[in-house]
Amino acid sequence: MGDVTVRAYRSSDADAAWRLRGVPFGGPKETPELWRGETTWRGFIAETGGERTGFAMVRPYRQFFGGRAVPMGGIASVVVAPQARGRGVGSALLERMLAEMRADGQPISALYPTVPALYRGRGWERGGVLESVDLPVHAFQGRRSKIELREATEADIPAMRDCYHRLAQTVDGMLDRRTRSYRTEELLECDASLVTDGGYLLAQPDRKKRVLEVHELVADTPEVALGLLDSIGSWTGLLDRVKLHIMDETLLGVLEWSGLDGRKRTQPWLLRVVDLAAAVAARGWPGASFIADAVTDLEIEDRHAPWQAGRHRLVVKDGEVVLEPGGTGAVRITARGLGAWYSGSNTTAGLRRAGLLTGDPEHTRLLDLLVGAPGTVRMADYF
Repeated sequence: MGDVTVRAYRSSDADAAWRLRGVPFGGPKETPELWRGETTWRGFIAETGGERTGFAMVRPYRQFFGGRAVPMGGIASVVVAPQARGRGVGSALLERMLAEMRADGQPISALYPTVPALYRGRGWERGGVLESVDLPVHAFQGRRSKIELREATEADIPAMRDCYHRLAQTVDGMLDRRTRSYRTEELLECDASLVTDGGYLLAQPDRKKRVLEVHELVADTPEVALGLLDSIGSWTGLLDRVKLHIMDETLLGVLEWSGLDGRKRTQPWLLRVVDLAAAVAARGWPGASFIADAVTDLEIEDRHAPWQAGRHRLVVKDGEVVLEPGGTGAVRITARGLGAWYSGSNTTAGLRRAGLLTGDPEHTRLLDLLVGAPGTVRMADYF
């Protein structure tokens, strides 16, 4: 079919790109008008012998790590025409997007993998999860809180956004929704949206399946959390089961009783470090101020992002963390290992067992101390 070239998406590509996307992902046949005009995402078209054979997009997100919102390129809708698969189209798209994300100041990238081998082969690795739990509705019966709930309205959106933000900045991996990629009106799209001071719940009943899907439950205090959980129990008799998306594992793991033990569905997402120096500078390192001045010498193996390959020194000084060129390369870490370490989804011991890191444990101790592995790394948004 010829060599693969990748170029920027143009509005004139809308129909062809939408058809390409529809083959694996389905959806309406009509091309969204948004794709013909100004979009919130950046698109890329792969061509083989003059034929459009691939498409992908990068959404401009920010993702919380260590309490700071790090610019992140969210990769989505990566598609290759059936007749062009196995010919390097997907690889060419990813190579181009890596360079463009670096140029756009997005030092990390995340995606939900449909073909994990493709992304792992280019440096993405499991960074966290999108998780839900399936429970019977009656498990939530029994009033334990008397907070006043009301139907959410447009006037409540600013308070709801602030409430989400207070939670998100304390959970590594969550998106910062104060970007143009997020539509605030989504907060009111569910039929059963409830709000109170310091919390809200977004739920959608499916009466045919007799399931209540709780998309978001956010609360500042245990009283508010319990009151919102109580409201789920009020559907007993009307619906049978609840699909609760887990944004805050404290709700089920600490605050709630052990009886809320249902079937969990875990959807992994992958993270990649695109520009390590910029990613280190952007991330929060809460433990750094408690660490005496220290250095770990790294050797990065990354043939798909050669700008960050080679030897670097991770330096902690006066509570600040920076990456400098040079060092002995005492710790060797792959691109996949970098993503898993940066997110906090795995320890250096685990990365060593997986073959993604080598080096004396004494030299890797600082890496573990900095990340701190504060709990399950998670997102609440799918893209």
